Amino acid sequence: MRDGLDDRLDREAVRRGLPAEAEVLRVDRTGRTVSGVPVVAVELRILHGDLPTIVKGMPLSDFQYGLLVAARRVRVRYLPDNPRAVAVAIEKRQEAVS
Repeated sequence: MRDGLDDRLDREAVRRGLPAEAEVLRVDRTGRTVSGVPVVAVELRILHGDLPTIVKGMPLSDFQYGLLVAARRVRVRYLPDNPRAVAVAIEKRQEAVS
């Protein structure tokens, strides 16, 4: 976790969240930084059940930003009792979640 954005719910989603796939709807730079790392607003729609669309602030390097902008879908883990608690995997190679 990066300084300033160590979120308890994100850590909980990593630890006990349900795996799913999410559609990347929008990726926008916010103009904010955390420890010199740009914060990006990512709008996601989890493709599992009838969950709300969420917007998540994430500090990303330029490389990670490029990967996320190019991705149509990403792997996520979310808490079923709080689907806004989402951990997003930014991977070089995106594969469908089975």
